[in-house]
Amino acid sequence: MGQPPDLERLYQEAQTALGAKDFERARGLLKQVLLVDENYRDASKLLAGLVEQQRRRWYGDWRLWGIVGAIVIVVMGVILIAKLPSQSSAPTQPLIITTSISTLIPASHTPSSTPKIPSPTPSAMPTSIPLVWERLWMGEKLARDNITAIVIDPTDPDILYVGTQHAGIYKSINGGSSWQPVQLGLARAWIHSIVIDPVDPRTLYTSVSTGGVYKTTDGGENWFAVNEGIVDFGWDGAGSLALDPQDSQHLLFTALNGLFETRNGGEKWTMIIDSHYRGCFLSVKFHPLNSQIIYAAPRFSDSSEDKSQGGISKSEDGGRTWEGIGLEGVKTHDRQHQIFDIDQQSGNLLYVTSNEGIFASRDGGGTWEILNEDYCSSIAVSPDDGNVVYCGSGGRILITDDGGIAWRSIEENFSSIGESSAIAVSPQNAQVLFLGGQGVLASNDGGDTWEERSSGLGAGLIELTLDPLDASALYLDQRGSGFLYRSLDNGQSWALLYSGARDLALDSNGEFLYRLEWESGLLRSANQGQSWEVVPWPMDGGTFAIAAHPKQSRWVYVTYGRDTPPYLFLSKDGGDNWEGVQGIESIFDGRLYFDHDLGDVVYVFGDVDAFRSEDSGRTWERCENLIGWNSQNYSRLVVDPRDSNHLILATRGEGLSVSEDGCRSWQSSNDGLGSLFINTIAYDPKEPDTLYAGGDSGAYVSFDGGQSWGEINDGLLGATVVYSIVVDSESNVYAATPYGIFKLKVR
Repeated sequence: MGQPPDLERLYQEAQTALGAKDFERARGLLKQVLLVDENYRDASKLLAGLVEQQRRRWYGDWRLWGIVGAIVIVVMGVILIAKLPSQSSAPTQPLIITTSISTLIPASHTPSSTPKIPSPTPSAMPTSIPLVWERLWMGEKLARDNITAIVIDPTDPDILYVGTQHAGIYKSINGGSSWQPVQLGLARAWIHSIVIDPVDPRTLYTSVSTGGVYKTTDGGENWFAVNEGIVDFGWDGAGSLALDPQDSQHLLFTALNGLFETRNGGEKWTMIIDSHYRGCFLSVKFHPLNSQIIYAAPRFSDSSEDKSQGGISKSEDGGRTWEGIGLEGVKTHDRQHQIFDIDQQSGNLLYVTSNEGIFASRDGGGTWEILNEDYCSSIAVSPDDGNVVYCGSGGRILITDDGGIAWRSIEENFSSIGESSAIAVSPQNAQVLFLGGQGVLASNDGGDTWEERSSGLGAGLIELTLDPLDASALYLDQRGSGFLYRSLDNGQSWALLYSGARDLALDSNGEFLYRLEWESGLLRSANQGQSWEVVPWPMDGGTFAIAAHPKQSRWVYVTYGRDTPPYLFLSKDGGDNWEGVQGIESIFDGRLYFDHDLGDVVYVFGDVDAFRSEDSGRTWERCENLIGWNSQNYSRLVVDPRDSNHLILATRGEGLSVSEDGCRSWQSSNDGLGSLFINTIAYDPKEPDTLYAGGDSGAYVSFDGGQSWGEINDGLLGATVVYSIVVDSESNVYAATPYGIFKLKVR
């Protein structure tokens, strides 16, 4: 095998070529760099600039802009002359900064730049923190994050945007050949839907999980929330957008408690229907020719008390009143938004995908027929012909060009992205398709052949774990893919240990590693993950999480999901024998956290509930007054190493919650946080007053025990989403992000 290219040499040669205006050579050199490392320095940005330069149109003509510039100068001069007499001669008041994070920085750290930390609450701008991230590993082996939405610029087929489940929004200006994150201003990284303004394609709207609606007017460079009038954004399945094809200022948004409407581009929303009328809508679409006609897919619920019984609903008065038009009782996926589509020519052809198959109506929902019994997770109709339909089904795509009478299945290359969750057909050329799963595939021939276009897209959710007995060892669990990696050189290189399982626990004396199988059973390794044995699990599936006691060797806990207790099991012999633990009520995704003394005080924190034990998990009491929904990440809670009653909890939408009395009461601690969607929290074991938090808008540090926070996003390469942070015994700080593993350094 040949030696890898010298990236720095290629990069410098490209810079020289740019200086000499040899743009063709520079472009070729930058492509060589990106083939090896898609995030090397600013190579991707430079290449994007060259591509943009090559694609210049009439507005790039310098002669035209010279004329325009001259006119602007003349007009501005006239305006200034007219305004001069009315100007006050009073001196400008300087900006007074009343709060400075520099007081929180150790004396050896000297601020090096101007204030720039955003805050969700009114406060003065603190001084920038002299810390920067350095990437150790780009994570090229990791699975890409799940694509949840794809939109194509209607005026330029090379410009695309994709939304992801955990990693935010990415943009391509070269037809998907490369991608860059466009996350600035988004406080939430779980994207539900994206719509683009056909009149001004630089204006887009996105709906985010439990966070409402955001808007950009500069092609994704900057986003800002437009949620005035929206209440109760809802659970993870709610929150889909629809844009009126007749009026781009008119949009609909589906929240948990109702359907909201704006007629001024998001400046103000009003509720037009309460969700109790027919249940929460998962997806909503305008009729292409008559915006008074709207179709929606309500969430399906098995609860007899819930009116959400799936099917398709229709409104003929702009969403004020609704009626079911069929398929009630047919279950749709409750976390997918591309579950039905409508033809853009007549609006009479509707296609719906469900657990029972693909259904169609050829008369605007009057009657329905089942087309096939295949399960599809996404569906799209060609904008040119309502009889051409694409359906993402597992590791393939199903295509019909006769309205569903006959289908053909294409499987080429689909295994690389797994389950498909989004499909987009180019509005300029219906033969050009994009399919999203764990990455993006593209077709230029109507779906017959495909190629992967995922370069630059972020990796899916990652969790880091420290080895308490080896300061150089780190473990990486990529949730969703089942991959477990280990690094023995402080994160510089990684080796795959196992795939097809989840979670990780390390025995206190290093004897065993533990994982959970997908269906049931316990995996155990006695040689640091080189080989694994299956330890029979005495129950039927349903395991949530695994944890090892920090002091008692071979003590292993597993939280369990079932209809009846117990919901927690304990083994004192490494998993060979188990006993049910009473006292914990049903808890979803419950994870265990121990105090740092003897491990006697134990907490279980789930999705919204929590419990406390003072005898290593033998008896339990419920925690009270929790604020909001807890983070879904493993490192959602820290216990103060000096006080087992002092807890800090990461939440989804409420920032950080602090308890001083062992989880009996809580208060928020969000001063300086730029987002209230926090994924991870970690202590510095040497300096417990120093904490690190990571969330959907990046990383933060506190030097005063969590009372105030400052942003530390420099060096994250624009992918300012932090999945996991750990701090080792030597105060080294590591972060897992969509762009790999980073280490924090003093600037």
